[in-house]
Amino acid sequence: MRAYPFIFSDQTGDRLARHFTLWVVYAVYFTLQSYYPRGGTKVVDLHFVKLALLSTCMFLPFCLLSAYVLPYFLYPRYLRKSRFAMFLVNFLLLILAGAFINYWGSTVFLAYNSFGGSAAFPQKLSLGLHNVAIGIIISASIALTPPRGSLRNRVARRNRRSIIGTPSPGSRRTCDLSISLSAPSSI
Repeated sequence: MRAYPFIFSDQTGDRLARHFTLWVVYAVYFTLQSYYPRGGTKVVDLHFVKLALLSTCMFLPFCLLSAYVLPYFLYPRYLRKSRFAMFLVNFLLLILAGAFINYWGSTVFLAYNSFGGSAAFPQKLSLGLHNVAIGIIISASIALTPPRGSLRNRVARRNRRSIIGTPSPGSRRTCDLSISLSAPSSI
């Protein structure tokens, strides 16, 4: 696979490959940052590898969900059309869905992590909301990034207009074709 089509192509296969690669790289990063051996462990401890993988499996689904719902559904349907109230309601529903998903993910994660002890509701909720915040930050950064090629398309349109000679929108270029019928003033 060549790099240029992989990065810049809008064909479905290349776009799917880009998305798949992004999420594999992010999952590996998420797993690596979740690995936190305690004490004097100097080698890779299998227990902590399992915890890191479990953390990825429990908390990555909401990141995936929010990364596609916010930029591909909520932003174009509500925010771009200035329907702020509906956007806010649906955004809060997305956060609640994330809190629910990640609360149950944190229940499983903390049950395995606490060596048989049970975690309290505030601990589960705070861990779940922490991961909701990560998912929302990722999806908001995706949603607020201008579409790829938009600057390139604007430059191309501007160049086409300047070649054709039509004024670009918002420009004040006018052609003065008025004829003065007044007599020239004497000096």
